[in-house]
Amino acid sequence: MRRLLVVGSVGLLLVLVLSWVGVNVWLNTDSFSRLINGRSRNVLVEWTRARMIWPGHVELDGVRVRGNNRHVQWYVEFDHIAADIDLSALRGRVFRTASVRGQGIRYLMRRRLPEGFDLESTRNFPDIPGLAVEPVAPPRIGPPRPAGWHFEFQGIELEEVKELWVDEYRVLGSGRISADLKFQVRGLFSMDDLRLEFGAARVIIGSDTVSENLDMDIAIDLDKFMTHGAHFADVLHAWSGRVKLDGDIQGLGFLRYYLAHAQGLKISGGGRLVCDFLLDHGRLLPDTSMSLDTDLLAVSFPGFDFYGQGRIQGSVEFEAGKAVPVSEMRLSLHDVKVFRSSSEDPDVAEAGLDIVVRVHDPDYLKGFHDPEVMVNLSGLDIPDLGVFSDILPGGAGVKLSSGRAELNARLNLSPGLQETGDIRIRGKDVVLDLKGRPLALDLELDVPHHAGFDEHRLSIKGTSLLLKRKPLAGQTKAWSIGLEVDEGEMTMEARQGSGRKRWRSLRPADGRLALSGRISDLGLLNDYLAYGKWLELNGPADLAVNLIMKQRHISPGSSVRLEADALTARFLDWTVEGRAVVEGHSLKDDASELVLDFEDVEVSSAGKPHLRGSRLHLRAWGPDLGGHDGGLEGLNVRLELAQAEVMDLVTLNQYLPHSDILAFSGGVGSLGGHAQFSADGGDAAFHLAARGVSVQISGESIVTDLDLDLRMRTDRPASRRFDLDKVELRLSGTRWEGDSGHADLPWHADLALIDGEVTLTEPPVLDGTFKLELRDTRPLTYLLEKKSKALRWFDPWLTLKDVEGTAHVHLEDGELRLDDLELRSDEVNLSAALTLVESGPDGKKRVERLRVRGELARPLILEFKSLNDLLHRNGVFTFSSGRGKIEGYVDLTGDAVDVAFELNGERIMAMVRGESIETDLTFDIEMRTESIASHHFDIGGTRVRFDNTAWVGDK
Repeated sequence: MRRLLVVGSVGLLLVLVLSWVGVNVWLNTDSFSRLINGRSRNVLVEWTRARMIWPGHVELDGVRVRGNNRHVQWYVEFDHIAADIDLSALRGRVFRTASVRGQGIRYLMRRRLPEGFDLESTRNFPDIPGLAVEPVAPPRIGPPRPAGWHFEFQGIELEEVKELWVDEYRVLGSGRISADLKFQVRGLFSMDDLRLEFGAARVIIGSDTVSENLDMDIAIDLDKFMTHGAHFADVLHAWSGRVKLDGDIQGLGFLRYYLAHAQGLKISGGGRLVCDFLLDHGRLLPDTSMSLDTDLLAVSFPGFDFYGQGRIQGSVEFEAGKAVPVSEMRLSLHDVKVFRSSSEDPDVAEAGLDIVVRVHDPDYLKGFHDPEVMVNLSGLDIPDLGVFSDILPGGAGVKLSSGRAELNARLNLSPGLQETGDIRIRGKDVVLDLKGRPLALDLELDVPHHAGFDEHRLSIKGTSLLLKRKPLAGQTKAWSIGLEVDEGEMTMEARQGSGRKRWRSLRPADGRLALSGRISDLGLLNDYLAYGKWLELNGPADLAVNLIMKQRHISPGSSVRLEADALTARFLDWTVEGRAVVEGHSLKDDASELVLDFEDVEVSSAGKPHLRGSRLHLRAWGPDLGGHDGGLEGLNVRLELAQAEVMDLVTLNQYLPHSDILAFSGGVGSLGGHAQFSADGGDAAFHLAARGVSVQISGESIVTDLDLDLRMRTDRPASRRFDLDKVELRLSGTRWEGDSGHADLPWHADLALIDGEVTLTEPPVLDGTFKLELRDTRPLTYLLEKKSKALRWFDPWLTLKDVEGTAHVHLEDGELRLDDLELRSDEVNLSAALTLVESGPDGKKRVERLRVRGELARPLILEFKSLNDLLHRNGVFTFSSGRGKIEGYVDLTGDAVDVAFELNGERIMAMVRGESIETDLTFDIEMRTESIASHHFDIGGTRVRFDNTAWVGDK
């Protein structure tokens, strides 16, 4: 029996040994490999050697496991692994271990990107042996498959973890991992008590080495989640636990997700990093903290880079009354230098920078949406403002040439948020180039109440601005302008570069600027934003600006409005003063519009007041109005003048040809009308009414009432030539000033234009045909007799009543021509021609051409007593009574005179040497003189006949 027991035991032992040997041999055969991998195309397990020490205890060397599903590809490698397996659980399709121990681990995983992805975007992902980079697989079509095996790994202890590489995040070194893990194929997955520890690890993000000696201590749990159809995001949202980091870092790429929605903000640099992150399902919890001390930290905004020394601190805390935690990251820099992205030299030095980024309910996976980004700048010393000129809108015509400034600001860069901020700028020796005109000034800008912007919008309210001009070389003017903006808003769209990871400079594209406030002196516009030569502004005003930018140019709909209680505007030769509203508008096709509305207006010229009225309206529009040279080409102008008082008609002399023949010496009146001109044509209409006007005519003064209606039009305003549609002049109540011998006046006359034109040059050119209506010609006769007493011989011929006629007038280059003058009355028909030209340095006029011909329209009844003046009362022969008829003509050409007439009278009484006679008289005479001033006439023929002559009296 004993022998039988021994033999049985030895046999059993041999069976066990043979079985153990057989099992170990089978574990290293292809058949076992096929059993493990089956027909699965998603998971492949390979090893170099496998052995089972006792039943359930398996050890493998050179293990490689590769996995692939719709969303991720992964690979894990073990130098050695040992596991205690519960063999009894295998019957229930459960793979359970009591312990798993491994050494020499590498773990690689990469996401599968959407269809059409850029292969370049995966260049920093790990290479998975045996798997190509593929897009996300399409969802499986068909009925759901049942859940597969259950896996329960208890007591996982992994030593000498060499590498962990997930997407572009890579950790190299020697680490330790412990965990308990449960999952079911196409079912739930969970992990408890995961502990990852690395000492002096090398951390790489993308192609950049972040740290060479980072200590990592990660302790987390993964809640259950469904593996089937799971995304990488679902895995991260299941994380809860603690992450500690401590070490020197060379990059801050790990902050990219935290700052992903802080548009345009990028932080780089390195230093000593200490982190303690508390996570709850992917969200940061209170008591989370982070600190980084660095000697060189870079902060980039679009177009600018800030470099300095400082610290980054982060924390997560609950705010009072808030249900969700708030994460805050604060970056503080000192000794900051600022560079433009395209420059190698610093543009700003000696500055302080403080940035605070706050996120409510921080979620690491979602990139921390809606961050609040507050930036505080202190003492930014800008040595050369010219470096910022290229960020100004190109269509504004403004460039920063040079200057120095100090900037202090508190800004809100939060997307979609606007909070209170402060901006203070102090500039010295700032030089601007305003459309080619240099301007040097010191400036102070304060925005104390509101300022905020994001990548799309800039808002400013409560602004005050003070500019003090400083003279440049060749300049003598100096002024200061204070602008206090009560409320304003500026909105701006900005474009970013097309790169996925790098920003280009922001470029102003579209936006709006609205400002309102008070400006202390508009005089600066005259030199640097002047409207050509035809407008000048002065005085304080309330300002309202609304600018709309399209593609960096001022667009239609933009406007500027000024309201002034006392505004001075100089337009051409006039100065206009009064309460005014000035508006500028941007129109289509690069055109602009300027509107001036004056109330209680006074218009003056050469320092003398001309007009005073209730309202004057001026509107000008056209292309490039701001740079207009003062001509009419391309300029559209409309002027409306309500009835205004003409202060003194003497001021009208400057618009008359320089002459000693006609000039105003006094009088007041009223003027109203309108004028409108454009490149295609124009018209004007004015009415002048004046009373008690004093006019100098060839040195003699008359006083008259005057009414003038004027209408004119043109097809070519640039030529300054106008067709006169209407000129009506009426003189009434006319009398000679200071001459009692003509008390039988007043007198009136009407002048109306038949056809004519005028060219508004200096001096003006006038050509027209006028219709005349005169009460009589006594004022003209009186004027001619004052100039030449010899003309009193022809007083009966020149003194006419109820005269009508026409005259052609031409005025050019100081020459006045009166052609085809025709005057008609019941007694005389008169035709004349006259030319006056300047003579000598005194500018006085002389008669160069004179022709006058008068013919009696019917026999003239003559009182013979009126001839006594012509007989010089010589005491030899005078007429005492009697009437007669006279017929004939007078012809004056220059100084020459031809006279012919016939006189017939009956019962004429005459005194001959004291004796009276009565007679009938017939007298014919023809005579001529070459100079009327000589009083010497050549008699060509004469006939005197006395009939029925008788002495009167005793003799």
